[in-house]
Amino acid sequence: MKVYSEEGPWFVVDNSYNLNEAETGHPVTVVDNNTKVQNYFNGLKATENYTPQIMMKAVTQNAENLNNYAVHLKSHVKSVKLLGNGVKRLNKLIKKLDKKL
Repeated sequence: MKVYSEEGPWFVVDNSYNLNEAETGHPVTVVDNNTKVQNYFNGLKATENYTPQIMMKAVTQNAENLNNYAVHLKSHVKSVKLLGNGVKRLNKLIKKLDKKL
């Protein structure tokens, strides 16, 4: 398996000689790429039951939550405006009543 960037292959999994090799062989970025691959796999090992599917599900759920929040926020803004108008109207009525008393 070879993973390519715009600069060519940078990560290769090779078992052609039964050596079970994984190499980050890009001549310029080999050390940086190797560190990234090691950090990625160590992160997988450290996080129990981690899969990309779990992350996608979490991201999707978060997006749905944000959408629901936005919908409810619009509804709450409308309710607060209506409540504010009702309070203004009530204050006017109280002032009129005070003048009559």
